[in-house]
Amino acid sequence: MLPGARGEQAQLVAERVRAAVGDSELAHGAVKIKISISIGVAEWNAEDDEPSQVIVRADAALYEAKRGGRDRVVVALTTR
Repeated sequence: MLPGARGEQAQLVAERVRAAVGDSELAHGAVKIKISISIGVAEWNAEDDEPSQVIVRADAALYEAKRGGRDRVVVALTTR
């Protein structure tokens, strides 16, 4: 949640988080593991009555990111 952030701003934050995670490694003994994340972003619209409506769009964007090859940020389409 980024209160007051527009979709473009949230996308930039999400991209920074994605890149930071991608630059990290987990170590298990001598084994180093690269990790990645996918993020779905959705903006609160004037038509939204409940937070759950935004969460549903963000969740759909997340699954679109995973289907698209993972390690990416996808912004949900707005209904405006």
